[in-house]
Amino acid sequence: AGDNGMMFGYACRDTEEYLPTAMVILQKFSQEYDNLRKTDKRFLPDGKAQITGLYENNKLIKIKTFTICYQNTEVEREITDNKLIEMCRNICDKYDIEVEKYLINPTGRFEIGGFDGDSGLTGRKIVVDSYQSFASVGGGAFSGKDPTKVDRSGAYKARELAKRVIKTKPNINWCEIQISYAIGKEEPLAIYISSDIGDLEVPNNWYEECKPKNIIKDLNL
Repeated sequence: AGDNGMMFGYACRDTEEYLPTAMVILQKFSQEYDNLRKTDKRFLPDGKAQITGLYENNKLIKIKTFTICYQNTEVEREITDNKLIEMCRNICDKYDIEVEKYLINPTGRFEIGGFDGDSGLTGRKIVVDSYQSFASVGGGAFSGKDPTKVDRSGAYKARELAKRVIKTKPNINWCEIQISYAIGKEEPLAIYISSDIGDLEVPNNWYEECKPKNIIKDLNL
């Protein structure tokens, strides 16, 4: 392994991506915002979004607050704000999720962003890299890491294995997999599988699959 650490993978039945509904909504919104800012110069590249959800039996049933912070020119703010609200509604409607309240740039203005607004890069926002707080957070960040570092390859493999569990075991609604590595050691130290029905037994061949060289080969990294 190219590094020490515990890496986590997560999957659930909430969406066709095997990811939580709130996470998919936020990802789709971020992707659409990125496309929007390339064509409408009032929208600038920096920003982030957050959902506060109401849940029943671990399922998102309503969004209490959809918070959006977006860097912009502060020209025609009412129009640009409404564009983002419409974008949110269109995405949430696809999942039959109602939004109770929108918080858009709660501080008022957001003109300065990027490196002028924040310093630092590698290792920031690792919860977004992981599963936006729906699962445990491992010991690494994807940004700037090559696949020999288990920060990436181990986390990718854990995610693939979690999806495999969901696809092959219809009675399981969510699954989290932890893989532990020691730098310089090929075989993982431990693999742990938890789910909504309890802990699961680890198949013997998974230790071979989770060697970094096999992960890189299998995932074409």
